[in-house]
Amino acid sequence: MPSYLQKRKENKEALGKVDYWLRYCLPFWLIIPAAAYIGSVWAVGGNDAWELVSGLASPNGMKAPVFTWTLSVIGWMLIPAIIGVLAGIAVEAQLSRRRNKSSGEVAEDLDAKADKAGGGQ
Repeated sequence: MPSYLQKRKENKEALGKVDYWLRYCLPFWLIIPAAAYIGSVWAVGGNDAWELVSGLASPNGMKAPVFTWTLSVIGWMLIPAIIGVLAGIAVEAQLSRRRNKSSGEVAEDLDAKADKAGGGQ
């Protein structure tokens, strides 16, 4: 295995999920939206580009349809997906910090409570 891949694997194991995703995955996911936004700002202006990415304007009839349609699709799909991933990772990290029992122990406890409540039926 090349050394840079080995180092990345070690970093993934050493860092938490949130830190790893923010440092190594998120920048790659932001390259295309950043390029589309910069291209749209150059082609149609900053105000129109912001309205496209926020969903306030339609790309129909604007100059540079490649940039504007790309930015519009990114605004509708990729931005909420990135926010959802970050929220999911953050929630999972908080839950794992508070989890004291393994899932097997929780299942055994629930079975014992169910047997006790059911009267051994």
